[in-house]
Amino acid sequence: MENVSRIIYAVFHEEANKIFFSLLHEFERNVDILDRERNENVFQLQKGKYASILRRNLEQMAMQIISKYKGVEYPDRIRKELTEGVSYYIKEFSRKA
Repeated sequence: MENVSRIIYAVFHEEANKIFFSLLHEFERNVDILDRERNENVFQLQKGKYASILRRNLEQMAMQIISKYKGVEYPDRIRKELTEGVSYYIKEFSRKA
């Protein structure tokens, strides 16, 4: 069980990092031209949009991983840990954006 859990978490974080940095860079390119003092509302809308896309992509990816390893012991624990992982990446996006 422990080895399978580690594999699941490693796969999740490897894929989550790719998704995270791809969307973060795309967001940064799109808001780079904004004057935040004059367009703070547009910046916040874009930040929310990209955070939602990130959440959706991470949740879909987590569900695919859960489906792939559905026979594993303690699926609720794994689901909880992946949900916490999604929350972590969303918080990091908000912090870095």
